Amino acid sequence: MILDERKEQAITYLLAGYTISDVARLINASRQTIYNWLEDEEFRAELDKRRQEIVKAGNQKIVKDLDLYINKIKLLATKAKSEKVQLDAAIYLLDRVYGTPRSKVDIDVEKTEETSEKVDKDVLKDILQDDTILPFPNAQ
Repeated sequence: MILDERKEQAITYLLAGYTISDVARLINASRQTIYNWLEDEEFRAELDKRRQEIVKAGNQKIVKDLDLYINKIKLLATKAKSEKVQLDAAIYLLDRVYGTPRSKVDIDVEKTEETSEKVDKDVLKDILQDDTILPFPNAQ
């Protein structure tokens, strides 16, 4: 794909975070011209391609230092002065490994199917609010 110089400049400015108005002023075009270009398939394809290149380069930089970041989070989880920071770091690490919990299990508090008796709401409330962490299967 070969775009003219003004379109290339517009893409560069858009990817740098400039507004449509700023881009139009910087390349001496109308705002409507920029909007028209954004509707153009070739222009959009080049914009998307360059955006993906930026994302890929950023990810490569992050991955290069990944061990450093993980070790820093582990250090915060064990050595931070604030218990809140320790907890947040520990939760982050656990969520990364085991996944983030999405929802609570729905329980019918009106009747159990087997006995047709009412469930004690206080007992159910205690169960749902229990902070006990069960060991992971096969954990030593």
